[in-house]
Amino acid sequence: MIRAWLLPIVCLLPLLAQPAIAQRSSSYSSRYDTSVAMVDLRFGQENTDVRFSDGDTVTDFENGFLLVDILGEFVPHTLGGGRFGWSTGSGNDRDATQGMNMRGYTLGVVIGGQYPLAGENVSLLAGGHVQFTDTFGDTERQETDYSWWSLLTRLGVTLHVKRVSLTGGATYRYIDGKERTRGDIDRTTSFTIDRRDSAFIELDLNSDPGGHVGVSLEGGGTNAWHFYFRRFF
Repeated sequence: MIRAWLLPIVCLLPLLAQPAIAQRSSSYSSRYDTSVAMVDLRFGQENTDVRFSDGDTVTDFENGFLLVDILGEFVPHTLGGGRFGWSTGSGNDRDATQGMNMRGYTLGVVIGGQYPLAGENVSLLAGGHVQFTDTFGDTERQETDYSWWSLLTRLGVTLHVKRVSLTGGATYRYIDGKERTRGDIDRTTSFTIDRRDSAFIELDLNSDPGGHVGVSLEGGGTNAWHFYFRRFF
């Protein structure tokens, strides 16, 4: 869960949507072709069913996050780069995390783009990430660390109407992680995602020639919401 200490940061994020430089195109899809860089700040939460190697299935593996992506163009219509940020995450039903406030970090690589299908009104969205997340929590009698690699791919179709873009599509997500806990409970257990496919819908508003604000909802193997601020340069 995203904590109250993030609220001041969240309140500052709309500043990214203020004008900075004029863009060579007002189309969202063509901006992936005419822009040389993008900064994306997002926060949200993902809840995923995972299977542990000890046979336990957790119905609510929770991962909250505040992430920054810094991307540059390396082929037409495609941006790629690095990701870093702060995360919370734990198996809420696990005995090893009871009473803990799990916090940590995320590092990753991101790639994606919009590829025109019918002029500037319809485009194909494709992209994904590979990232590593590590969270830690403790009590007087227990210390627990969750670390996991995640692979995500997204494929969808985007409809552009003036300043609004609406995308619908599918995601594939793979997770490979470990739970390490020491104290009254002493064990190391691996875990992986129970269901890998999901569907998503994303609404994006072009707030000015270079700034965007949007929300993304996902349901299926992972239930998630993302709220982002994005600027093209």
